[in-house]
Amino acid sequence: VLAPLLDAGFRKADVRALARELGLGVRDKPAEACLASRIPAGTPVTLDLLNRVGRAEASLHGLGLGRLRVRHHGDLARVELDPVQLGVLADPEIRRAIIGAIRGAGYRFVTLDLEGYRPGGGAGGASGIGPNVDGGQ
Repeated sequence: VLAPLLDAGFRKADVRALARELGLGVRDKPAEACLASRIPAGTPVTLDLLNRVGRAEASLHGLGLGRLRVRHHGDLARVELDPVQLGVLADPEIRRAIIGAIRGAGYRFVTLDLEGYRPGGGAGGASGIGPNVDGGQ
């Protein structure tokens, strides 16, 4: 992975200051993890997979959902929503829209991670899909 700004000695604060000076709208955008972090370790990262995950997340943001992640597991998309948003799933129309958005991005199955969005949630437990139920390592 090339990092020309890092190679030139830029740090995050430097990039934000330069973006502010240039009037770029992304200057105060919160940091986001790379889409590749939504793909399990050992799975080849391809442009197709990155686009699939990106389309799925963009579609859910388009439905008005805030912090979220779509984790790729083959034909299955594991959706992590901000825990404060889990209540919106009581509405069948919202659920149908979410399912349609995820399937429209190319996934066959849609699951909801009941723990909700949490940074680093892609690592999961021993199976790589979810946490260890007993809390062990």
